[in-house]
Amino acid sequence: MANLKSELIYVRVLEQDTCDQIRAGHSYPIYKDNLDKEVEMVKKAYGERMAWCGGWTDKNNNKYHERIALVDAETLQPVREIWKKKH
Repeated sequence: MANLKSELIYVRVLEQDTCDQIRAGHSYPIYKDNLDKEVEMVKKAYGERMAWCGGWTDKNNNKYHERIALVDAETLQPVREIWKKKH
């Protein structure tokens, strides 16, 4: 259970693909001290979505994504990087 004194923030998952198209998901609230848990939930969701090609792996992420991050829902400033392609 989240600490009620923790700051509630609104985030979106931002995805930039290898063709530089950017997609931002819907806005949702999380507590700042639950960021690590949220990152794991996003990885799990991407793994399920990418199950057809082997799930969440560096090989698959390199093939389809430039970066995936949690961003501030209003400003789109990065809150936590989830994955970034290594060039």
